[in-house]
Amino acid sequence: MERLRRAVHGRPGDAEDDRIRREGYPGRGTVVAVRPTGRTDRDHREVELTLDVYLGRSRTFRVEIRPWVTEPQLARLQPGQAVPVAADHDEPGHVVLAFDMDEPVSIAGLGPIAGGPGGERPDPDS
Repeated sequence: MERLRRAVHGRPGDAEDDRIRREGYPGRGTVVAVRPTGRTDRDHREVELTLDVYLGRSRTFRVEIRPWVTEPQLARLQPGQAVPVAADHDEPGHVVLAFDMDEPVSIAGLGPIAGGPGGERPDPDS
């Protein structure tokens, strides 16, 4: 039933996106621009998102995607911020957000080269 609801409400590709999250190349995207499209589905909003993507073995490349995100995820999509992504092995330019692959603290601790703020890592006991 959930799959049918998503198909009717314009959320195609969720199964494909899940496959890419599981099997794809993990990487980091730096948010360049984000704009809500105005489309909503329960607790998700569709956004137009421009990312500079780095997959580790390749040069950085820019993609534009239209993911459906929750409010907490949308709050993380600020220009200049790093977000986890995964790219399709067969078509590396096909990128999806992969919020389930990280904790915000782990990206921040990587420093400015990886998109984090740099400096000392926060004390986990604080």
